[in-house]
Amino acid sequence: PGEGLVRRERERGWTEDICFQLLHLLFPRQCGRDASLAAALDNTASSPEGLDSELSWHVHEVLRRLRQAGAREGAREGGGLLGRRLAVQQELSPYQRCLLSSQFGGQLEAAGEWEMAAYVAVMSAHGDEPADTHTRIVASWAASTVQALLMRHPPLS
Repeated sequence: PGEGLVRRERERGWTEDICFQLLHLLFPRQCGRDASLAAALDNTASSPEGLDSELSWHVHEVLRRLRQAGAREGAREGGGLLGRRLAVQQELSPYQRCLLSSQFGGQLEAAGEWEMAAYVAVMSAHGDEPADTHTRIVASWAASTVQALLMRHPPLS
């Protein structure tokens, strides 16, 4: 892995990256230790400064979509292995989802890409079951974030 993707695990002294963390997440028994999605998406696992959350946000969105597809396929006979494994894995809490999206959205807004920051907020709440409490929390956060972005960057007309 590239230098930016590597972090040092201090207590064990071995090098790991986000891919290694994801393997632990998918195959915890075979890897011999517990894994968490929050640890796999930790910014320090994907960025040398620990401040860049772009990769973590994109990986989370891909995993979330795969989990949703796996849950749908699992209901049908013959769903794929990856989808089935992801369907039973843990997910981020609403706080962690909002924090990750806020971090990436803040990066985008600071770079002058406030429209993309709004997209990140909207996509964070998009596609989940509407009756889910977690979804309502994230959707409420997304709506207030988009509203705040529009207040800071009014459309020119």
